[in-house]
Amino acid sequence: MEEWVPRRETIDKEEALERLARKFFTSHGPAAIHDFIWWSGLTITQCRQAIEMIKSDFICETINGRDFWMKNDIQIPPTDEDYALLLPPFDEFVVSYQNRSEIIEDHHYAKVMTKNGLFSPTIILNGEIIGSWKKVAQKGSPRIELSFFEKTTKKKQDLFKSEIKRLEKFYST
Repeated sequence: MEEWVPRRETIDKEEALERLARKFFTSHGPAAIHDFIWWSGLTITQCRQAIEMIKSDFICETINGRDFWMKNDIQIPPTDEDYALLLPPFDEFVVSYQNRSEIIEDHHYAKVMTKNGLFSPTIILNGEIIGSWKKVAQKGSPRIELSFFEKTTKKKQDLFKSEIKRLEKFYST
């Protein structure tokens, strides 16, 4: 059996907490402690212990009264151009954070996240959810249909052309 399934490395609870926190804040930072609690299912005490273990490699920035942790060597490239994404339902960008106020306006929240835990595919422009999208079945190949929360200029809509093309190609195969 060991030929097929090698022995697992065993680690103690503290090392497991440290590794989990390091992985979360490296891949999801900037993120708040409540985001880590939400994502991991750990208690606030365990999350505080984990942050204490990794904080020498991370920085904490307070924004709007909330502490956000991120790698201390994070490189945020300057962007002079808009970036547009069409993300699938349950994408980490949306589900990993308990407080989503930085990425979606409160009055649009129910349009992409239902009370029973379902998440719609989202339209992202410069890090903000501005609508949802769906695949529409049609003869030949499927079509992607965008639904913006608010009236959107043709110029902004055109930013999504390559994303639409990518998804339509994906769904056609």
